[in-house]
Amino acid sequence: MALALPEHGFRLRRRAVAQLIGEAAERYGLKVRQRARIRDLSMGERQQVEILKLLLSGARTMILDEPTSLLAPQEVDALATVLRELRDEGLALALITHKLADVRAMCDRVTVLRGGVVQMDGIDPSTLSDAKLVEAVVGRHLPQIRPRPRQLPVDPTPALEAVEIDVEAERGRLVLHGVSLTIERGEVVGVAGVSGSGQRELAEVALALRSIRSGSLQVLGFDMCDGRPDKALDAGAAGVSEDPLATDVVHGLTVTEHMALSRLEVPKRALGYDWRALERAVDALPEAHTLKIAEGRRLLSTLSGGNVQRVLLCRALARDPGLIVAAYPTRGLDLANVMATQEMLLRRARDGAGVLLMSEDLDELFLMSDRIVVLHGGRVVASVDPERTERHDVGSLMLGLAA
Repeated sequence: MALALPEHGFRLRRRAVAQLIGEAAERYGLKVRQRARIRDLSMGERQQVEILKLLLSGARTMILDEPTSLLAPQEVDALATVLRELRDEGLALALITHKLADVRAMCDRVTVLRGGVVQMDGIDPSTLSDAKLVEAVVGRHLPQIRPRPRQLPVDPTPALEAVEIDVEAERGRLVLHGVSLTIERGEVVGVAGVSGSGQRELAEVALALRSIRSGSLQVLGFDMCDGRPDKALDAGAAGVSEDPLATDVVHGLTVTEHMALSRLEVPKRALGYDWRALERAVDALPEAHTLKIAEGRRLLSTLSGGNVQRVLLCRALARDPGLIVAAYPTRGLDLANVMATQEMLLRRARDGAGVLLMSEDLDELFLMSDRIVVLHGGRVVASVDPERTERHDVGSLMLGLAA
């Protein structure tokens, strides 16, 4: 943050900077752990640091790219208030977002881009219906996803069963405390929480990417306490990580080669493997067709974040997993692919998979989930029925404001 301050010279005056950050954070309703290293922060915590840094820099023009994507409803309301105050102080603000509610709450005018071409420009959003905005963004009418009726488990063995698990990070600090969670086969369980509440660690534990310090953990009937991701793959688990660009992309490997990392069988030939045959097999996958993933010979590291996300979603679903851990699966996707991804996950649940869904979008969690588990400070503070719970009540639980 000090790097963004205009008047502190070459010497870092820590107390003065800390006081300035604290005052600004309180004014704008943003939570920042000042002593934390950026590399140790979750994506949402980093986002709040960037927003606060921008506000401290004295900028008169601000471009905010999806600023509410990892905030609770109350935090979104607070940010909207801040942006209106900054607008009234004379700042020029450009907000890039796919959330129609943000457009209506924060914007005086809306411009819609599709394929690099302006579809509408300078329109008062209050004069447009949601359907009209969506049609302008996507280019066609999108049918609404119909919430599916809750089904009885198709298999008595839970997809995931965690009992009183503790998980520690660096220097013995607990990031999950006594978490108990069961996901039945055919069930979608959403996880809500402000960023840094333990979502990433819970996803990693469910895929055996982290070992637990205490408690018990089973995935599809297999013990996963020791943190062996190969065992989770063999058991039938698959996942999409919170930050795939950082954790899933192997530089130098193609799209097809990344698909092989999901343990799709690579056809053999006389000398080595038949990668062309695997490429054709991937092209034939219904998920590849639905998501329109990039050509198999392209290097995954050269693709945009949204295209990477589509490839990794296709990879996670290709093996017909019994447990799907989807951490922010629609992040970076356009509206059409968001709805296609949601439909695919619901279809997998209907076919008997258990789905653990993390999302920064409460609307998505309410639409998709049979239950919503709320995390705060690494603990499960509530498990709610989305059909009987208000969004702001979940937001209060996320922020630790409600018992």
